Amino acid sequence: MKSYKDKGIIIKIKQFKESDKLVIILGEEYGRIEAVAKGAGKLLSKKTGSIDLLNLASFSFHKTKGIDLLLEAELLDDYSDIKSSLGSISEIFYLLEIIDKFMLGEGGDNEFYQDLTWFLQMFRSGVLERDILFSGLE
Repeated sequence: MKSYKDKGIIIKIKQFKESDKLVIILGEEYGRIEAVAKGAGKLLSKKTGSIDLLNLASFSFHKTKGIDLLLEAELLDDYSDIKSSLGSISEIFYLLEIIDKFMLGEGGDNEFYQDLTWFLQMFRSGVLERDILFSGLE
């Protein structure tokens, strides 16, 4: 399998080399995926708009001996309504950090993906209120 596709949520982004980014994705099928997005740090890159924390996108990857390459990213949902609130986004980003720490290796179970998408939908619809949900963290 040289190339593969998966739908997922970006849970972490790190600068990698000069204009590349290391993107950590929580995938629906493959679990935790680490991939290098070549040229994503450039201003005119086509990938720049799709690569942001908490973005849900459809990704295409190329398998290598080292870190996989992120070839394409098609944005499906950027959760802009959640990102517009500073209180909400800081708590959601904290949750993404926790998920990243729990999923140390690549691959794994897709339950984290299912739980995170359920959580974001409930948070978005107002069923889960942030004051109740994060009250123990303060």
